Amino acid sequence: MFNPEMTYRFTHKVTFYECDLGLRMKPSALLKVLQQGGENQLTEMDLGYETLRDKHSMAFLVSRLIMEIDRMPQNNETFTIETCPMGSAGSQFFRQANAVDAEGKVMVRLYTSWSLYDPNAQKVLRPKQFPIELQGGELEIDPKEFKLKFEQGEAVGRRPVVYSDLDSNGHMNNAVYFDVICDMLPLQKLKETSPKRIHLVYDQQALPGVDLELFCDSSEENLYRLTGSQQDHRCFEAQVTF
Repeated sequence: MFNPEMTYRFTHKVTFYECDLGLRMKPSALLKVLQQGGENQLTEMDLGYETLRDKHSMAFLVSRLIMEIDRMPQNNETFTIETCPMGSAGSQFFRQANAVDAEGKVMVRLYTSWSLYDPNAQKVLRPKQFPIELQGGELEIDPKEFKLKFEQGEAVGRRPVVYSDLDSNGHMNNAVYFDVICDMLPLQKLKETSPKRIHLVYDQQALPGVDLELFCDSSEENLYRLTGSQQDHRCFEAQVTF
C-alpha cells in the first residue's frame, strides 16, 4: 500500500536503445529507471547518493529484488513511475516501485530490499541510524518472499566483469546483473516474450578482473535457476519465470 504523502512520481518515454528484439523495454533498462526514482526522491530530501556518502558516510546497497511483469513498456511509450519507501525490518529497508501505463494500469511491480552501509568503516548500519525515518507505506508482498535458496545448476560458461559493467562503487552495477541473467536465457524465448517474474539475490559484489562462472538449472518448464560466482564465492542467484 502506497502512502500518497511519501510517493514520488515521474514519467519516462521509452527510447529505441532501451528495447529488445521485440521492441519491449529490456528488464535492465526498466530496472535502471525504476531505481532512479528512489534516488530522485532521496535527492529531493537532500539525502541523495553523494550527500549520504560525503556527509554521513552512508550508502544504500540493494540486497534482493523481485520484479513482477504483466507487460513491459513498448518503444516510444510514455509511462509513469511511482515509488515509495516501505519501512524496514531488521537491517533491511524496503521500497516498491510501479510502472503504470497511460490508462492507469500497473504494468510492472518492483520490490526491493536494501542495506545501509558505511563505506569507511565497511560495516552494515541499522535503519535507526539513517538521518530520517523512511516509513512511507507497506509492501504488497511478504518480506519473507525475498529469500531465495537452491542448489547450483550446470556450468554454462564464463563472463568477464569489465569497465562498462561498473558504477562508481567499483563493482558491477546492480542493473547489469539483469543483462547477465537475460544473456543466460534461451534467445528464442526472449524473442517471443518477456519474463513474468525475476527474483534476484545479490550475495557478493562482482569485481573487475575476475570472470563470473555461470550456472543454470532449467529442469522445470518455464523456470530458470541461475547463479554466478567469482573464485568460489557466489555473487548472485536468480530465479526467472516465464
